[in-house]
Amino acid sequence: MSPSQETSPPAGQGGSRLIKRRLENHIMEVLSDLLLREVRDPRVEDVVVTAVELNDDFSVAKVFTMGGGPNALRGLRQAAGFLRGG
Repeated sequence: MSPSQETSPPAGQGGSRLIKRRLENHIMEVLSDLLLREVRDPRVEDVVVTAVELNDDFSVAKVFTMGGGPNALRGLRQAAGFLRGG
């Protein structure tokens, strides 16, 4: 369903849940694209971002991944600053 097809949620928490879900999906898409196109570390070439969970004030994102080899976590840690935009 495209954003223009979505109906507006009722006032209150429904709107914030929708915003949170959209932001989580956007972060997942951006991280996936960065891993695919920008990160040149062979340790993360097969890593797939499967989900993102934001805390209530959107200050922390928990990113779930799968795939990659035994050194994928080291590669992700190495790329963390770049992926955070820092």
